Amino acid sequence: MAAAWPTLRQLLRCTATISTVVVGLAATLLTAGAGQISSDPAVREQMRAVLPLMAATLSTHGTAITLEGVLLAQKDFAGLAATYTAVGLSCAALLALVRRSGAGLLGVWGVYVWYCLLRVVLFAGRGFGWRALKPTPQAAEAAPALG
Repeated sequence: MAAAWPTLRQLLRCTATISTVVVGLAATLLTAGAGQISSDPAVREQMRAVLPLMAATLSTHGTAITLEGVLLAQKDFAGLAATYTAVGLSCAALLALVRRSGAGLLGVWGVYVWYCLLRVVLFAGRGFGWRALKPTPQAAEAAPALG
C-alpha cells in the first residue's frame, strides 16, 4: 500500500479539483441560472434551499469512488459488501424516516449527504485503518520473536 500513496494522493488531488469545479458550476447554475431551469419561483427557491446539501454530496462523491477503487484494487470484496450493506440499511431507514416525517426534498438530500459521507468514512477506514490493525500472517509469525 505504501508504494501506491503517491498515485493515490494525485488521484485525490484530481478528485478535489474536479469536485471544486463541479460545485462551482452547480452553485452558479442554481443561483444565477435558476431562471433558465424553471420560471416557477417555488421551484427556484427549492433549488436554492438544497444547494448546500447538493454541494456537500458533490464535494464527497469523488473521494468516495476513489476510495472505493482502492478497495477494488485490493480485491477487498468482503469490505465492499459489508460497507454497502451498512450503507444500504442505514439509507433505507433514513429514507423511511424522511417519508414519515414529511421532510421532503431537503430530507432526501440529507440522506444523500449521509450516503456520501458514510461511504468515505467506511472506505477510508477499511482501506487504511481498521483492516491494517489486524495482524497479517507475517506479523503473527514475527510476534513471538519480538516478545
